Amino acid sequence: MLKPSAIRRLACFAAIAALLPGTATAMITVGALDTPTDALDVELVGNRAYVLDFYDGLRIIDISNPALPVELGAFDTPGRALDLEVVGNRAYMVDQWYGLRIIDVSNPALPVELVAFGMPPDAVGVDVVSDRAYVANSQLGLRIIDVSNPALPVELGAFDT
Repeated sequence: MLKPSAIRRLACFAAIAALLPGTATAMITVGALDTPTDALDVELVGNRAYVLDFYDGLRIIDISNPALPVELGAFDTPGRALDLEVVGNRAYMVDQWYGLRIIDVSNPALPVELVAFGMPPDAVGVDVVSDRAYVANSQLGLRIIDVSNPALPVELGAFDT
């Protein structure tokens, strides 16, 4: 079993290695940046890695120089951040206890929460397609949310699993 610090480093290594051609068969450590707690997810957009940190929310990292990744900004959620999807200038995060969070990341040094869309506990996953956020909730199943106006999301439907 890997220690949390090893998992954090592995997530950053994977993000950096994904940018380097030919590393799939010969992965080498090019650079690293430790996160405060446990890195659970990473989304790559251009030269940025958006890393989801379990207790410390979102970390935005400049990976334009893979040997020297630099944290540009961060946004913490009140509970446990479990999943992340980045679409355009928005980060969609689910917090296990506090639901869907929509974050404006257009200024990576100062990410701003547009809305906290509360739902019953145990939101565990999110995927965004077009103007819809699909949130998995281990207690309530699937929640479908219209995010066309990110400041005012509306639940369109649900399916209890």
